[in-house]
Amino acid sequence: MTFGSYLLGVCPLVVIAASSLVGAHRVVGRVAPTWRGSVALLGQLVVAIATITLTGCLLGAVGLFSTRWVTGGVLLAGAAMVAWGRPSGEPPGPRPSGRFPPLESVAAMGAVAVVVGQWATRVAASYDRGITSADSLGYHLPWAARFVQTGDVWPVHYALQGLPTNFDPANAQVLTAITMLPFGNDVLAPLLNLGWLALALLAAWCAGQRWGAGAVALVGLALVAATPILALSQPGQSLNDLAAIALLLAAVALLAHAEGLPGPTAIAGLAAGLALGTKLNVAVPIAVLTISLAAVAIRARRWRPFALWAACLGLGGGFWLVRNLVAVGSPLPQLALPFFSQPRFSLSELAGHTTAEYLTNGRIWQETFRPGLRDAFGLAWPVLGIVLIGGGVASLRLPRGTARAVGAAALAAAAGYIITPGTAFGLAGHPVFFRENLRIAVPALALGAVALAAVSGTRRGRATTAVLSGIFLVTELSGGVWPAWPLAFWGVGLAAAITVAGAALAWWWAARAEAHRRRLAYGAAAVVLLIGAAAGHRVQQRYLDRRYAVGGTAVPEVDAWARSVHGARIAAAGYFQQYPLYGLDLSNHVQWIGTIGTDGSFERTQSCAEFRREVANGGYDYVVVADPRSTDAPIEAVWISTDSGAREVLHTAHAAVFRIVRPPNPQRCA
Repeated sequence: MTFGSYLLGVCPLVVIAASSLVGAHRVVGRVAPTWRGSVALLGQLVVAIATITLTGCLLGAVGLFSTRWVTGGVLLAGAAMVAWGRPSGEPPGPRPSGRFPPLESVAAMGAVAVVVGQWATRVAASYDRGITSADSLGYHLPWAARFVQTGDVWPVHYALQGLPTNFDPANAQVLTAITMLPFGNDVLAPLLNLGWLALALLAAWCAGQRWGAGAVALVGLALVAATPILALSQPGQSLNDLAAIALLLAAVALLAHAEGLPGPTAIAGLAAGLALGTKLNVAVPIAVLTISLAAVAIRARRWRPFALWAACLGLGGGFWLVRNLVAVGSPLPQLALPFFSQPRFSLSELAGHTTAEYLTNGRIWQETFRPGLRDAFGLAWPVLGIVLIGGGVASLRLPRGTARAVGAAALAAAAGYIITPGTAFGLAGHPVFFRENLRIAVPALALGAVALAAVSGTRRGRATTAVLSGIFLVTELSGGVWPAWPLAFWGVGLAAAITVAGAALAWWWAARAEAHRRRLAYGAAAVVLLIGAAAGHRVQQRYLDRRYAVGGTAVPEVDAWARSVHGARIAAAGYFQQYPLYGLDLSNHVQWIGTIGTDGSFERTQSCAEFRREVANGGYDYVVVADPRSTDAPIEAVWISTDSGAREVLHTAHAAVFRIVRPPNPQRCA
């Protein structure tokens, strides 16, 4: 890609970001005129994210998901918001200082700088070889790539067999796809979770600021982000756990600052809806927050705030529920809902066990749970859990209000994790994916950090910050199976940490005058944009030169082969990490071969004739068959290799690629 075409790709994204932010500024100025500073910024970011996401979903629902239509749609939405809203004014009353107390400021600045540095090393690693996490390659990125290819986000893209994951919400994937549209590749995808980290930190600070303990909430969330389960799975990857957590915390923070007013409560509900439309593991804490608002509405006989919360909750998270209802007859096919149909998920039935099933099993605790908790949360995992979940328990003793609701939501999220199917995924008695699926428990810890800030307040803030800083230090020094810092990119991490620390110092200095702070923010944004525009082309070229060419994936030889394939239809079988097969320019149509049932189930083909028929009907040019766990060829390799119309073009210890020169014959299976 030439530098000129690269700049042409940057321009639509700049228009999308600028128009949504300008429009969001005006909307927040009208709906929540009392918000200022960091809280107003958080509200504006939520409205901007909602504008981009909902525009992409609505246009994609009618097959218009393209650079031209999405850019024009967001631009039009931004203009409408500008016309409807009004600039933010200076509300009456004392001006908040926005400063931390001295000791807490050092702890908060240090924790945030270290976490950003830690995450930056992982982003650099992804830019060195490509995104490699299993779920990113299995369905997150394939969904985004399919949206880009077809211009349609409405159909269910069946990427996994025997699992309900095909029906999960996909707000994060829509945003990823929007960043792919102008370039025709995924060069920005490794950066997106850094943006979600920034939103989560901002939301934590705003929530803690409401109770005079912004530093406690900030250090607490930095601690959660530094745990190996997040620090190794999120930065540089396309998982959506942190996106859901950031939006959930934004909903909590904005609700805490809403003070029961209808407009601000509506924006908080919009954040909650976006979180629900991103990942379903936040549904339980959002339900608790909704129930608490309903209780307030009944007690005070003020229904408008609750009604707006509910309406915006549905607006932000209802798109995928409606899609599922139309597609398979149930808004949540993952659950056996009364009066609705439910597809069969054979793999979930076999291995989708809950953590609750093993809570009293001493062998499982010794062999799996304790090592998994240590690997996922570091050496201090028992103290971390006691302190953060304890914050939720302690907040229940506070007077009625948002703080108490946040504590209840944290405890409900923890309980919901324990009974969620798949948290102890594996055959009965062998929960082999317990450690990886501890990501589902992280929202409870993030909410616990906010609840702990509410409990600490201004009186106990320094002591609580010291305790959290100690746990943070131990967590960062934990090695083991998942080392937190890849040494190959320590320089990138150090530079990022220094940059964040310097920016924080400049921000606090500028807090003495709102005009200074505003000029600093605008100047910093301009510098970042200029540096990004200048360096982005070189980064993109290096990334595309090395992406899936230097290993790191389940079947590296096949992924390297796909780099030179363009515009082909590729069928995959035997393994699900299919995204590298889409090629450098995302022009290959890739589909895991399986049988879609009338109820919406998606299962592995059971016979040679059925498999060959699917390949023939799909008009595929290649068939890729692999099993990274074994040197034995999957049965699909036998079925396709014995057909006279297939020619093997690549063979490795774990995989084979066949070119289809004529449609396979289902009638001639041995």
